[in-house]
Amino acid sequence: MARTIESESKNTLILAETLDLKQSNAFPVAKGNEALIKTLNAGLDELFRDGSYTKLYQEYFDRPVPHVFRAAHPSLR
Repeated sequence: MARTIESESKNTLILAETLDLKQSNAFPVAKGNEALIKTLNAGLDELFRDGSYTKLYQEYFDRPVPHVFRAAHPSLR
């Protein structure tokens, strides 16, 4: 069910769907754009492997990467 959200600046956003995800962030990608999905996944895998994701997460959220997220991404350092 769609719902309308208005910000203080009176810009309107229509939220068409909410998802119950186990993660706290996502990248919107148009259906069928497999090339972009592949590129995003490759970039994230590199960030996971070289430790950059963990470093950035801890810097911006001031806490360790959640165990559930670590378990879902074994390459995360």
